[in-house]
Amino acid sequence: MKFENPWYFLLLLLFPLFMRKKPSFVYFPFMPFLKTVPVTLRVILQKVVPWLGYIALFLIVVALARPQKIDEKTKKYSEGIDIMLLLDISDSMRSEDFKPDNRLVVAKKVIRDFVKDRENDRIGLIVFSGESYTLSPLTIDHDVILKRIDDIEINKGDIKQGTAIGMAIANGVARLKDSNARTRIMVLVTDGDNNTGVIDPITASELSADNKIKIYSIGIGRDGKIPFPVYTNTFMGQRVKQYTYVMNKLNTEIFEKISKNTNGSFFRATDSGALARIFKKIDRLEKSKFIENKLVRVKDYFPEILKWSLGLFAAMLALWSFLFRRLPL
Repeated sequence: MKFENPWYFLLLLLFPLFMRKKPSFVYFPFMPFLKTVPVTLRVILQKVVPWLGYIALFLIVVALARPQKIDEKTKKYSEGIDIMLLLDISDSMRSEDFKPDNRLVVAKKVIRDFVKDRENDRIGLIVFSGESYTLSPLTIDHDVILKRIDDIEINKGDIKQGTAIGMAIANGVARLKDSNARTRIMVLVTDGDNNTGVIDPITASELSADNKIKIYSIGIGRDGKIPFPVYTNTFMGQRVKQYTYVMNKLNTEIFEKISKNTNGSFFRATDSGALARIFKKIDRLEKSKFIENKLVRVKDYFPEILKWSLGLFAAMLALWSFLFRRLPL
C-alpha cells in the first residue's frame, strides 16, 4: 500500500479546529429524580451523529491522499549458453607442476567452480586421452555434471593412450551442432599436443567454425623440467611415490589457431591461480542474457473511500434533518 499524495495528511492538523465547538446546554434546577431517568437510544445517537461528520472528513483526507495497492510481477527469461567442457585425462596430466596437486586435480576444482557459476546454462562434459567419450550430454542439471567431474580420473588404460584433441573437438561439435541456443561454446583444457586420432585439431576447429561454435582453448603446464610422479613397490609390498623429471614444451601455435578459427581465445595457465583467473575471464566473456518483463497493476482506493465519506455525510444530514430535527422557536 502506498499513498500517491501523502501531503494531504497535513489537513488533519486542522481537525482540532472543527472539534473545539462546545455543545449547548440547557440548565435546569437541581432535580435528583432526573438521575433515575433512563438514557434512550435517541440520546445516544445524538452524541454519535457529530462523529459521523468527523469520520467523513477524515476519509475525505485519506481519499485525497490517493491510497493505492501496487501489484508488481516480474518475469525473467534467460537466453542460456550451451557449453561443452573438454578435459584431457591423459597420463601427462599427473604432472605436479601445479600446486597443491597434479594438473588434473587442480583443473577439476577450477571447472567445478565454473559450473557452479553458470546456473542458467546447459553444460556437457567430454573427457579424452587417445580417444574421447562423453561423460554427460548437455544438461541444466548441474548436480549431475558436478558428480561426473568428481569421478574423473587419469586414464588407466580404459581407453587408448595418447592425446586426441581433434577427436575431442569433433565429439563436442556433434553434441552442440543441433542445439538451438543462440550461443554455443567449447572450453578445451589440455596439457599436450595432438598425437593420435583420425581427425586433426585444425580440421576439427574448422568444422566447429562452420557450425558457429566458439572454442576457448586452455593450455596448462609449465615449460621445462616438470616433476612427474612414479610409483614403485617395496619388498614389503608398500607403494612408494618417487619423482622423475620430464621435459615439457607446449605447442601453443596449434591452440592459437584452433581458437582463432572459431573466433574464440587461447589462454596459457602455468599455475593453479592463472587457471582460475582464465575460467573467471571466460565466465565474464560469455554471460547469459536476461529479458525482463514487468507487469504493474495499480488499484486506486480513492473512489471507494470517497463513497464511504459521502455516505457518512448523508447519514449525518438525514439524522439531523429527521430524527433530531429542531423546530424554530
